[in-house]
Formats: sequence, C-alpha cells, structure tokens
Amino acid sequence: MKRLGLLWVLPVFLGAVSPALAAYRTKNVFICVMDGVRYSETFGDPEHENIPHMWNDLRPHSFIFMNFKNTGVTVTRQGHSTIATGTWQTCPNGGPRMSMPSVFDYYRDELGAPQSKTWAIFGKGLYAWLPYSSFPVYRDTFAPSFEAGIGEKVLEDDNKVLARLLEVMEKDRPSLVLVNFGYTDHSGHLGVYEDYLKAIRNVDRIFYEIWQRIQSDPYYKDTTTLILLNDHGRHDDSHGGFKGHGDACEGCRHIMLQILGPDTKKNTVIERPAFQIDIAPTVGELLGFQTPLAKGEVLSDCLASWENVNKKEARTNAMVRAVAAQQLAERDLAKVVGDRLRDTVKPEDLGQGLASELVHAALGIGGAGFRAPDTGSAASYAGYRGPYADIESAFRVIELAAIKRGDPALAKESVYAVA
Repeated sequence: MKRLGLLWVLPVFLGAVSPALAAYRTKNVFICVMDGVRYSETFGDPEHENIPHMWNDLRPHSFIFMNFKNTGVTVTRQGHSTIATGTWQTCPNGGPRMSMPSVFDYYRDELGAPQSKTWAIFGKGLYAWLPYSSFPVYRDTFAPSFEAGIGEKVLEDDNKVLARLLEVMEKDRPSLVLVNFGYTDHSGHLGVYEDYLKAIRNVDRIFYEIWQRIQSDPYYKDTTTLILLNDHGRHDDSHGGFKGHGDACEGCRHIMLQILGPDTKKNTVIERPAFQIDIAPTVGELLGFQTPLAKGEVLSDCLASWENVNKKEARTNAMVRAVAAQQLAERDLAKVVGDRLRDTVKPEDLGQGLASELVHAALGIGGAGFRAPDTGSAASYAGYRGPYADIESAFRVIELAAIKRGDPALAKESVYAVA
C-alpha cells in the first residue's frame, strides 16, 4: 500500500476486510443492543438469573467489562449514535441525526465495502436512530443498508428482529452489523417488572442463538466478533425505579458489555472503567479501518494481541476533509468572528447590529450575549446547533442574519475571511 501525499492507495474490497489490513482474524463484527436494561438485571446480579446463556454459555468464550458506562444522554437515539460514532452524542429520541461520522462511514470509505455488506436492523422505529449523520463531508454517501420499525411492542417483536437478522446474514453476508432489540426497553416503560425480566431473558436466548448461528456457518465461524451491550440503563430504585430512564443516576449509566470472537481473550472479567465511545474505535481496530474523529479508545484489554491498527489517522480524501471540518467546528465561531472584527474594526465605528454584539462579547465589555435562534442572533444559532454543526450552514446563517440586520459587507469581510 503506497502513500501519495495525503492520499492512500487502498486495495480493492475483497470479502469482509482487505487482506493488506488483516492484522486480526476478525473479518465481521456484529453489534447487538439489548435496549434499555439496567446492569443490576444482567451482570450486576450475582445469580445471573436473567442472562443464563450470556453467563453460562457465552462467558467461557468472552471478555466482560463489569464497569461499562454511558456517561452521555441515557436515551435510545443518543446511545446508539454514541456507539456508532465513538463520540458523545446529544440527540434526543425523534430529534436530529447523529452529528459525527459512524463506523459504517469509515469502513465503507476506507475499505471500499459495498452497502450490502453493512446493515443496521432496528426493532424500534425511525425515532430511535437514523443510518447516517449530518456531518457535512459524509452525510449519506456511505450509509448502511437499513431497516427500522420491525417491532418493539410485544416480546415476539424481538424474535422478529432476530429472524430478519438471520435472513440478512444468509442473503447479503454482511460484515458490519448493528442490531437493536427494542422490547426490553418498552417492557420496562410498561412498568410490570416480571415482564421486563422476561424480555431480558428472551434477548439473552437470542444473543446465544446468534452466536450459535455464527459458529455453525462456515462463512462466519471463527472470523466474527460479537459485541453485546446496552444503549442505556434505567432509573435505580433511588431515582424512581425501572419504569423510566434518561438521567445521570447509576441505574441509567451503568450498563453491560460482553465481547467474544477469534481475537478476544476468553473467560475474562475486568473491573476497569470502559465507555460507549470506546466501541467504534475497537470495531475499527478489529476490521482494519481508521476512526479519526472518534473520541474513545480501543478496548485493547479484551484483545489477545493488540496490533494497534486503528491509529485514528486520516487515510482517505473524505477523512482528511472531515478532520479539517471538525477542527474548524471546534473553534468557537462566534469568538472567531468577534476576534476578526476586533482586529479590523474599532468598536466605536460599529453599529448596534450583529457585528457590535460579537465585538462587545469578544472584548468582554458587555453586549446582549448570544441568544437562541429565534431572537435573530446568527452566532447564537451556530452554537445552538451544537459544536458539530454543518460548517457551511453555520457560515451561511451568520451571513444571512448579518445581512438582515444591516451588515452585509461586514458579514462577508468577517465570516469568509476566517473560514
């Protein structure tokens, strides 16, 4: 593989992973999410009554993180988006898309995998997750195959999700899969504790069946890593009990993580902290692609031999552009514009429009501050959309608001000069 400037000449996608990058035996990764279950009902239960298959049948082949946490927003859309991107996401259920590239983007971009080799299968509907981000470089270019809304209202719905997964495995032979089993969360919200436990036991059986299917299929046997986890937990008894979730209590944050596959240490349990943002870099490590914008770390503790494949380098045109865009996004756009105006225009020469507000804020001498978007403050809207907003849109919003408030020339001078 030859490197030319900032570009990498990549081998053609062959099977599940490029042979040139195959440092591990893993060629396929399945990420399976038991939605909305507390740690206290899984590995936190000394008797493991609700997960007999995960504890008795899968544990001898697996590595278990006993202190795995979601330290972000503890709801479904955020949890799955954080798992997929390796960054803490803040998108509420039914809200905006994830704002950063996902493992599907990185995988298909760097290794040339066709869409059919990547799948996201959700019991829950579109409110729970969308298959591509709003990040300006990637968007839907490398989105996975996607099916949502299979069902989450009754226990049988999780069985339907399993059936669909098995169909996809047989038809498309995917190498990177994200699966959501949603009834566990829904049953918790219904408030009948025994039904909630039955839902957990059912998905425990499903996880074991997935592993059995993998091991009985010559295509997947001994080349597939299975990652079993939760997106979020539920309130502990001191914060309202299992019926709800969404805060920072231990019940919502502390969740399970079990990893098993050909490159994973066997029959091992570890107490050290690990986090949802660590999943995406670990998937990149195993499949041989980079995750340059992920904030988490490779879970090297679980690997029999850590080869340090995922260095988070930008190895494609899209990755290089994405890193550049992110570096710009992480700058405080309001402060950037304010600094530019402070350096080029005297405060006494400014009017009472957007430019004045920005400069006063930058100089620390008061000003109206940055308000919500409906007030007409363009800079506040860029911030309101979050630190990973579409950069071009942020610029455009600032410019349009400045024009509306009578500063068109200044807007072009200040905004585009610092772009």
